[in-house]
Amino acid sequence: ITGRIEEGRVASTSLAHSEASSHAPPPTAPVIRLAPYTEAVWDEDPDLLGMRHHYQPNFVRAWEEAMDQYVAGDWRAAHDAFEALQVMLPIDGPIKLMLERTKSLRAPDDWEGYNDISEG
Repeated sequence: ITGRIEEGRVASTSLAHSEASSHAPPPTAPVIRLAPYTEAVWDEDPDLLGMRHHYQPNFVRAWEEAMDQYVAGDWRAAHDAFEALQVMLPIDGPIKLMLERTKSLRAPDDWEGYNDISEG
């Protein structure tokens, strides 16, 4: 009997609470303000600086060259460069992505130097 009474009390309390809260105004959403983007973030943001210390300067130069070839539409050279990068850093996700994107060794005829990710 006690268990049933307690269950009834808890249930009625929950019901009363849910009825009251259904009429309460919704909490206001927090306001999030972001500083405008500037390239300085790459040299000032502590999180980005912390991540970059894992990469050697020769790796960064090789990545930039591979990306330049990719953007220019020279996917054969870009693919070769990404394969060389994969030897340097075998488990890197972005390298694997770029190898997948350049596996045809030929940029599309309408290549404009970027992938439109909104196309799915």
